[in-house]
Amino acid sequence: MQVVALIREENGVYRALFPDFPGCTTAADNPNSIIAKATEALSHHIARMMADGRELPRVRSLAWFAADPTFLADSDSLMIVLVSYAPAPREVRVEVTLDESLLARIDSAAEAAGSNAAPLTFPRCSATSPFHPAASAGECLQS
Repeated sequence: MQVVALIREENGVYRALFPDFPGCTTAADNPNSIIAKATEALSHHIARMMADGRELPRVRSLAWFAADPTFLADSDSLMIVLVSYAPAPREVRVEVTLDESLLARIDSAAEAAGSNAAPLTFPRCSATSPFHPAASAGECLQS
């Protein structure tokens, strides 16, 4: 996603703000570093919004801003840039049930390929083990 950022220089300080993300601003002392700082500020701002459970705003395109006469009249002294944003990958926890022989074949194939990843095998569990889906109490039995 690309987000429009507005950059204004005042007394040697470059300030960036995002019209679609009110409150997201940053500053730098030179034009070369303001884009990197704006990218970082946007990333942190969006991460905070998501952590707070807030909905992200609909991002307007550069063409939208270019067609807005009020924006054009107010942006004479601004630099307009597009800042890229890519959301961080989210981890998802899953539980998978596999046939024991399939799991053993996967481990064998990984070992044959020289994988240094931990094997996927787990200790065998009795029906009374808390690790067994039908269990209510007990301990996992090592094979």
